Amino acid sequence: MYNWDAFGDHEARGDVQFFVNGGVIQPMCTSSINTIAQTCSHLFASSVWVESVRAQRPLFPSLQCESWENFLRNDCNLNAPVGNMGVVTSTNLRGTYFLRTNLEAPFSRDQLGL
Repeated sequence: MYNWDAFGDHEARGDVQFFVNGGVIQPMCTSSINTIAQTCSHLFASSVWVESVRAQRPLFPSLQCESWENFLRNDCNLNAPVGNMGVVTSTNLRGTYFLRTNLEAPFSRDQLGL
């Protein structure tokens, strides 16, 4: 449905990968024009990053999961540590993590999961 060649991909790269709201079109990017929705979603990453930099505490709690579908079913690796996405991400964190955000700032949710 979407061409993500210019906007990243869904391959795990590096030690830890975070997929915000499933990693596709962000919920606040509602344009029916694909390039606008893709650009909005891609630029949303900078909003999340800025929020993490300005925070006085860890934000964006995330769960290690095999897929977005598993995350939505709450079928994640409960033995893995909770990951916090952003400037305070632990250098010991490994794997693929999923999280949801709020629809408006502040975007970080205090609670894990759905």
